[in-house]
Amino acid sequence: MLYADFQQPWGSIRARMNGKQHFHDFSSTRLEMYTQLNLRLFKGFALTITDDFDYINDLVEISMGEISTEEILLEQRSRLTNYQLDGHIGLTYTFGSKCPAAYNPRL
Repeated sequence: MLYADFQQPWGSIRARMNGKQHFHDFSSTRLEMYTQLNLRLFKGFALTITDDFDYINDLVEISMGEISTEEILLEQRSRLTNYQLDGHIGLTYTFGSKCPAAYNPRL
């Protein structure tokens, strides 16, 4: 697994890459990549953008054959695929004291 985390005054970037392989079949592999970008817009507010990309070539447990729309929508069975992509965009608001030790002696 490779991991990188960079903090800057304008925000932060995180990235991770992970790979897997079956020893009995070298053509059966999986590669996962994840990135997260946090941009500070102004005091307390930040924009967060994440994406997760997977290259999938290790789905040995998925049965071949037809899958009904109902089974797909109810997530009862999975379809054979080589790629998966997820993405998210969000706003966060952080608040609190600049001097937490003054208000909380346990810190």
